[in-house]
Amino acid sequence: MENKNQVSQQVDVSNKSNAQLPDGLNGKNSFAMENNLPFDPEIGGSALSISDENADLITHRIDYEPSELDLQITVKNIKTRIVAEGDKNDATVDELLAVVDQLMTFEFGRFLLQNRGLNGYWTQYAILYPKWSQTLEKQDSITDFERWILEKAPTIRASQERFIIVQKLIQDFIEKHPQENIVLASLPCGVMDELLTLDLPKNQSIKFVGIDLDQQSLVEARENAKKLGLESRSELHRMDAWKMDVVEQFDLLTSHGLNIYEKDDRRVTELYKKFYTALKPNGALVTSFLTPPPSLDSTSPREMKIINQDDLLRQKILFSYVLQGRFRAYRTEAKTLQQLEEANFRNVQIIYDKCKMFPTVLAFK
Repeated sequence: MENKNQVSQQVDVSNKSNAQLPDGLNGKNSFAMENNLPFDPEIGGSALSISDENADLITHRIDYEPSELDLQITVKNIKTRIVAEGDKNDATVDELLAVVDQLMTFEFGRFLLQNRGLNGYWTQYAILYPKWSQTLEKQDSITDFERWILEKAPTIRASQERFIIVQKLIQDFIEKHPQENIVLASLPCGVMDELLTLDLPKNQSIKFVGIDLDQQSLVEARENAKKLGLESRSELHRMDAWKMDVVEQFDLLTSHGLNIYEKDDRRVTELYKKFYTALKPNGALVTSFLTPPPSLDSTSPREMKIINQDDLLRQKILFSYVLQGRFRAYRTEAKTLQQLEEANFRNVQIIYDKCKMFPTVLAFK
C-alpha cells in the first residue's frame, strides 16, 4: 500500500520465526537476492529502506489503536462537518449524525470513522463474513447496523462476490500448470487469504509472496500462514507498490485495493506497468476495479434494476456523506482496458459480479 510522505528509514519486515524457507531457497531468500534487497536470514524476508511508517497510507491510517481522545476528536470533526454542510437532498443532518453514533457502537464502525478505508484485517473481516457469520457466537456479538453493512451494503456484497471469482481464477491457473514450480504473489497482500486458503495440490511446488507497505498486515499475514501450515512456503516483504523494482519473478500476481483508492489515472497505469515487469513471461495478473455509478457516468454498466435502492441510498449516506470514503476512484471498463493496454498486457478478460459494480480482470504478459 502506498505511502505518499517519503521519509526513508530502515525497518525489519516479515517473519521473526525460525521456520524453514521454501524448497529451493537453501537458506537464502531468492526473491530478496534477485531484487537486490538486503536479506535477513533470521526473518526470511528483507530489510527495506521505505517510507515513514508513521504517515498515512492511501487506504487507511497507520495507527491501528488510536487513543480514545483521538477517536473523540475524529467524531467531533465529522459531526462538525456534517452540521456545516447541512441537509442533503436525500438525508437530513439528524440522520447523518445518527449514523455516526451507530458506527461508534462497534469496533468495525470505529475503524471506519477513524480511517475512511480498510486495512488488511478489516478487509478480511468484511469479505469473509459469509463464512465466519456461520458462527453463532460472532453473530450474536454484532449490531444490526454492522450486520446490514456486511450483508446488504452493495459494494461490500460485490467485494464478497469478487473474492470468490478471484480465487476461482487463481485455482484455474494452478490447475493449468500442474507440473511447474509456481510463484503466486499478492500486493497489497493484507492477511493474504485469497492465496493461503486456496485448494492446493499436495505434490505441486507453490510459493507465496506477500507484499504490503502496512507492517501490521504483514504480521497478520505471517500469523495466517502459520495457522494454515503454509509458513514455510511464504515470503513477506514490506515495500511501496509504486516503487517496486521486481523483474520477472511471479507467475501470477493478484492485486485488489490500490487502484480503487488512487484517482490519478496516470499513477494507476504506472502501477500496472510495475505489475507487468514483475510477472514472468506468460504470467497472469488478477486485479479488479470499481465501476462508476450512473449518477457519475451515463455509460455505467451497473445493473441498477437488481440493486436494492434502499440499500444503495443507505450505503451512499454511510460511505459518501458520513465517511467520505477514500475508496471512490471509479473507472470504466474502457479506461481499465486502455490502461492495461498501455502497460502491454494482452488477452484481457473482464469478469463481472452480478451487479457489475466490482468487476475482476484477468490479463496476461
